[in-house]
Parts: sequence; structure tokens; C-alpha cells
Amino acid sequence: MDLVKANIENLTSLWRFAGQKCGHFFTDEHHAISRVSDSNWPNKIWFHQKPDHQVIKSLLGTKELEKLTIATWGSYIGQLQEQLESCGFEINNELTGMSLLLDHPVKPKPDISLQQVTDHESAAIWSRLFQVAFGYLIHPDTVIQTMDKVSYYIGRYQEQNVGTAVLYIDSPNTAGIHSMGIVPEQRRKGFAEDLLNLILDIAKQKGALYATLQASEMGKRLYLRRGFQEDFPLKNFVKH
Repeated sequence: MDLVKANIENLTSLWRFAGQKCGHFFTDEHHAISRVSDSNWPNKIWFHQKPDHQVIKSLLGTKELEKLTIATWGSYIGQLQEQLESCGFEINNELTGMSLLLDHPVKPKPDISLQQVTDHESAAIWSRLFQVAFGYLIHPDTVIQTMDKVSYYIGRYQEQNVGTAVLYIDSPNTAGIHSMGIVPEQRRKGFAEDLLNLILDIAKQKGALYATLQASEMGKRLYLRRGFQEDFPLKNFVKH
């Protein structure tokens, strides 16, 4: 199984679905755009193949598109970075695509529990927690409109809400883990590992063979310790 391809397809399929359900999605032979006007997510541009400089310049000539994040990966990431920087873009963050074979029972024994988002009230709670944990907004309406295919979870400890996670299964084999974060005041208590084990257990129960995610440098140590492998780099660019 091509785990890089599976990871990217899970990620871009999630962006596409959010745009189609809640905002705007466009694609052609060169690139795709997904945006939701009242959220900071997904609001992405990504390329289907190595773009030439003229494609980038023509695409980014519109101020509306310059407000979006450009997501990049693949063998041409270095060359693309040079082109984007020449157009005034800067690296917003760098992530690592990772994967795990779900070949052993997870059997979590966590201190926390999971509450799945099922209504407007829990969607609003999830949205607030996510914004505190990650620093940007996914609007509650986006959550409500996509939760028929996307599973949103609230991590809870002794009646307190401590974090968020998303599970998105776009194919029978691949479970994408997204938006997994703990609010700052609840960090360094082991909750992130508990949350990860609970989500992996759900993914395995749903029949997924692999879990994929995109890790920040801060989160990568947890995933490596849990057995994930590093597959490829991703870089996100924005224009300030």
C-alpha cells in the first residue's frame, strides 16, 4: 500500500468535502481550492502535480486567493518553495506525514473519555476547544454540516473538556486522524496519549488497516513513541 498517497488522499478528501458541504470547492488539472468563508479551515490551495512558475503567478495574482494557505508536499517541494517565496509567501508551519499499521489491539486504559459531537451544543463546545488548542477557528456550522462523514470528538476528564480529535475514514483501509489537540492548561498530563489511543481503538474497530496523520514537531515525539513511521514532509505557506 502506498502510505504517502493514502495519507495525502485522506487529507485532501477531507478538505474537498468541507468545501463542497460548507463553502466553495474548485479543481482543474493543475490545482484545487477549498474554502469556507466563516471559518479559518480548510481555506487551502494545493497542486495535483508539479506547477510551473507561470501557473503559480497567474493563480496568485488574485488577492482573494492570496488569503488562503498553500499546502505543499512531494519531490518538488523545494523548488516550489523558491517560487512561492519569490511571490511573497512565507512558511506558516512544517508538518510530517506519518502512518501506523493497525495490526495489534490497542486496548486503551485512559484517564479520559470521548464524547462524539452530535448536535449544535456539542459542536459549539468542540469549536471553542479547538480554537483554544490550535489558535484558529473551525466554525460550529462547519462541524454540523460535515459530521455525517467526519467524526468529531471531545476529550473529557472528570467532567472537564480537555481536548479535541477528528477521525475521517475516506476508504476502507485508511483512517485519518486530524485536529488532535489538548488545551494549554491541560497539557503535560498524559491526556494526548490517552486521546490518541482512544482514537486508534475506534479506527481499528471500524476496520481500518492504517492510521495516518500530519504531525507538528511538538506532536511528533508522541506518535513515534506510539509506533508511527515518518513518511513525508509537508509545508504550508501564507502571504502576510
